[in-house]
Amino acid sequence: MIVNVKKFPKWMPKSYIQLILDNGPVHTFSFSSAEKKMMRKKTMVRPSVWQEKYRVLPDSSDLAGPMKNLFTPYMVGIIDAADFPGVETTILCKCVQSGGTENFHSLMGCMADRGPGNILYVYPNKDAGKKQLKTRILPMFKASSNLKKYLTGSVNDENNLGIRLKHLDIDIAWAHSPASLASAAYRYVVFDETDKYPQTAAKNETDTISLGEKRTTTFKRRNRAKIIKLSTPTTETGFIWEALTVEAQVIFDYFAKCPFCEDYQVMSIDNCRWEGGLKADYRKIESEYLAHYECRFCESAWNDDVRNKAVRAGEWRSRGKEIELFTYLKSFKPKKIGFHVPSWISFFVPISETVARYIKAENGGPEEKQDYANNYEAKPYKQIIVTSDNVTILKAKTPLPPQTIPQEAVAVTAAVDVQKRGFWYLVRAWAPNYHSWLIDYGDLGTWGDVENLFFDTAYPVQDSKEMLPIWRGGVDTGGGRYDSGQSMTEATLLWLQKVKGWNGPRIWGMKGASRPQEKKVKRGAELKSTPSGKPLKNGFRLYFLDTNRFKDIVYDRLGNAVKQEGIAAYLHSKVDDDYAKQILAEEKQLQKNGAEEWVQLKRDNHYLDCECMNAALSDWEWPGGGVNLLKPRIKKASTKKKINTVRSKFMGG
Repeated sequence: MIVNVKKFPKWMPKSYIQLILDNGPVHTFSFSSAEKKMMRKKTMVRPSVWQEKYRVLPDSSDLAGPMKNLFTPYMVGIIDAADFPGVETTILCKCVQSGGTENFHSLMGCMADRGPGNILYVYPNKDAGKKQLKTRILPMFKASSNLKKYLTGSVNDENNLGIRLKHLDIDIAWAHSPASLASAAYRYVVFDETDKYPQTAAKNETDTISLGEKRTTTFKRRNRAKIIKLSTPTTETGFIWEALTVEAQVIFDYFAKCPFCEDYQVMSIDNCRWEGGLKADYRKIESEYLAHYECRFCESAWNDDVRNKAVRAGEWRSRGKEIELFTYLKSFKPKKIGFHVPSWISFFVPISETVARYIKAENGGPEEKQDYANNYEAKPYKQIIVTSDNVTILKAKTPLPPQTIPQEAVAVTAAVDVQKRGFWYLVRAWAPNYHSWLIDYGDLGTWGDVENLFFDTAYPVQDSKEMLPIWRGGVDTGGGRYDSGQSMTEATLLWLQKVKGWNGPRIWGMKGASRPQEKKVKRGAELKSTPSGKPLKNGFRLYFLDTNRFKDIVYDRLGNAVKQEGIAAYLHSKVDDDYAKQILAEEKQLQKNGAEEWVQLKRDNHYLDCECMNAALSDWEWPGGGVNLLKPRIKKASTKKKINTVRSKFMGG
């Protein structure tokens, strides 16, 4: 390279000027290849452009090969906004199968390609982190023409917990390990599936997210830190929903553009259409793709292909003011931004699948409702009933007289809660679709009265001469000691042994499980003897109930009865405050460890326990199946007589 120096700049040292004058006005020099490479200005591309140019998905992916933005067009704005100057925290509250994790991997790949800056990924547990590192992050570097040059080639630099690149480190941390969150400083931190984190990282420690954010303190001072939070939501107090609704300065919604009228709109379940309404077979809706979306402006029908076209032409706008994403970022310069991605805009979730889950949720219990809310609406699940309002409970009453079976019912279950000075009981009638009616409840004085209830009682069917006896019965085997010293558990086990094989319904011994179970009902080990050593007949077993889940079911069905929708648990016309008070004796509360548990607020919760036992006896997980398997009743008169239960004086009835 030759430089002609005609005029010396002011900054040039005099000694250097003299050197040029002594050796002539022409100074010849050349740059080495390394110097040329260092001085060459690197073109800065947006993350969405970078991923289409350099990202290759592995063979294990359904979309193996070069990554294309057309499959997740809504993620384009999200990862580009996360890279926008001044944006520090990006929050993504998403549905299942949204492509969020893969796109944020691309964002980190783009950041690594730009220059130094350590990266930390935080996962719910160690195994999840190791799997992502092995199957997603490391393959991304090896498959990318721009990223593989940063790999050192050393086996020691690629382990289960991190990758050592030539210019930066990528580390894995997990929520239950404060040590993994307290190492080096990081410029980039990605919190994946935040709602699976515990409330605290460990005893005497703050929460996982706070610990991880502290790792970026050095870079925050220079506005160079980038924090990503993404998850499917769980409850209103979950990390991602609180981050979206409390921490984010602005929330963005995606507006799809109708290919026919070209109007923009936020999609919702309200504009999904299918035949049959909530009575439709959700399995058929999903398998035969019978649902579509209707444009709220021109009423054109969108199948999945049209929906995808509408989403690709759409844009992000701020919630409320509806300002386009990057116009908002330039004008208001927020540091913390949030995005909401429901299933209706996801390429990977057919419209019919979302509708099917909606139908299932509306006709199902709390588990189905939570699945739809969390995984499809991308919203937290909320319990329907407020557990402090007696009036709300009693709104589930119907004109049905007490001790009367409705025509729709096919079976009757009865449950007894054993107490020191008597027994509380509750009887429900069931339809095959799990609608149910409380037909009788109260208290009994002796085991003889309990036997009378189970084996000698039949209830009249409304507007007929038919009588319906008890189909299944359950007795709670927990409890303390009688005044005589014998335990209530022992007395109950001996009574269950006594009536085993009697003509009539089978009576099951039940007990609340001490911890959550994989299934709602679990068969216990065979019991050879009572706690004091008295022998029991062969094959004697107890059945353990996941009481938290059954309480969810009871409250959900009572709420449906109030709202006249879904699977409903109705009450007869004479149900009183005593029932309502006992049903409201417990309240679902969020514990310090992040778990939701039912907490007993009042002493008497016997009817709530009986409701749970009845729900279990009718459930499809119960041995022999649930009431859904029963055929319509054959109208045949019963020889048994209906009895009127007399409340025992010492029970206070």
